Amino acid sequence: MKNRICLPVAGVLLTVLASAGCSGAESSGCPVPRAAEVAEVAAGAATVAKVTFRKVAALADGTTETEGWLVEGTGTVKGPALGRPTAVWPTIDAGTPKEGERLVLFLSPHEGRTTMDGAAASGYDVVREGGVLVESGGGLARLCREGRSQPVPPEILG
Repeated sequence: MKNRICLPVAGVLLTVLASAGCSGAESSGCPVPRAAEVAEVAAGAATVAKVTFRKVAALADGTTETEGWLVEGTGTVKGPALGRPTAVWPTIDAGTPKEGERLVLFLSPHEGRTTMDGAAASGYDVVREGGVLVESGGGLARLCREGRSQPVPPEILG
């Protein structure tokens, strides 16, 4: 009788541990960035920018008001340098970075005049879901609402 109880309990426990990420596998809610996907997202972006996250800010463009990000450009992988100040309209899947975190953003210019906290700003949209990477553990991880993916080598940017 005891064996019938222990085996199902052990199976359930292993399933719970694996789904909690204890197995070392990636979370399905925040997949590891893959080289082909990063190349595809970069191809659709006007700018692939390296930035430092400064704060969450109130963004507006005449029709939409929402929270976005104030970032400071530190370099580009592709495309023109970012203007100052730079306002970013993130995608809904991205979590909120911590102040001072270094990000790689896949961006296109935001249509319409952008204001940030009431002042004019250069506005950019993250081109699509999965377009926010964060420096993590010597590599780059995807930033998601659920947290972060496992980091991959920074060479993934090409």
